[in-house]
Amino acid sequence: TGITTLGALGSSVITSGTAVAPTTGTAVDFTGIPSWVKRVTVLMNDVSLTGSEYLIIRLGTASGILSTAVYFSMTSAITTAGVASAVNFTTSFGIQSGNASNSLNGQFIISNITGNTWVLSGTYTQNTSTMGFATGRVTIPSVLTQLRITNGGSDTFDAGTINILYE
Repeated sequence: TGITTLGALGSSVITSGTAVAPTTGTAVDFTGIPSWVKRVTVLMNDVSLTGSEYLIIRLGTASGILSTAVYFSMTSAITTAGVASAVNFTTSFGIQSGNASNSLNGQFIISNITGNTWVLSGTYTQNTSTMGFATGRVTIPSVLTQLRITNGGSDTFDAGTINILYE
């Protein structure tokens, strides 16, 4: 039936990665994700960039981070005045970061739907007056073993904490 009972799960637990506080650099990598993982949650607390590039999430296999996979992704920011913008991404899961004065807080759940196909759904705030949504799908060539949080250009991280949970 496709349903696993609690007894069959045994000692299945949610595992936390090691939190990273990026204050320099252009990317944060989480490697060593076990091959049995079916869901990864990316958590961001006050994450900030030096400019106005988009934050992006890319999945990876044992062969490396996938920037050439075909992602179907969209992000949209909403302010008190309405929809601020909506953007499509084809080489990553995209997240609007606004500008250098914004910090992102939110979670992005990446779930395995079947085989090596993964879907993302996330919500976040940019600041006190903007919230956003991100969603998408990608099929990768083999088992997920890593992921990268980076940006769409040359901005660097200057604040915040990023971590993952996996199960």
